[in-house]
Amino acid sequence: MLNLDSNYPALGETLELVTTGSSPCATFGGTILGFALPWGAIGTPLCMPLCACSLYVQPDVMTIGFPVAGTWTTPLALPANAALCGAVFFAQSFTVEPVFTVITSNFLTLT
Repeated sequence: MLNLDSNYPALGETLELVTTGSSPCATFGGTILGFALPWGAIGTPLCMPLCACSLYVQPDVMTIGFPVAGTWTTPLALPANAALCGAVFFAQSFTVEPVFTVITSNFLTLT
């Protein structure tokens, strides 16, 4: 089971989004960052029937990662800007498996 976790976000420091639980067959993975949920405050997952997975985060930014021993880390430098205090963003990871299968993780709400 794919799982996404992070350290505590603090301005002026690096937030580390850690994805674990990737299968050994995963070709590559990615972490999606968004500033909204696809269905607003309700947070209902967007069903993607072609890949049988759920997209919980509006995809504003995407990074690519290559799992090593089922894990990869996405570092995100948070600027020391007081205007970002209280800003909310969301994160979710995915892997692409053979035969065009996509597996998604849980999502995080970060402030």
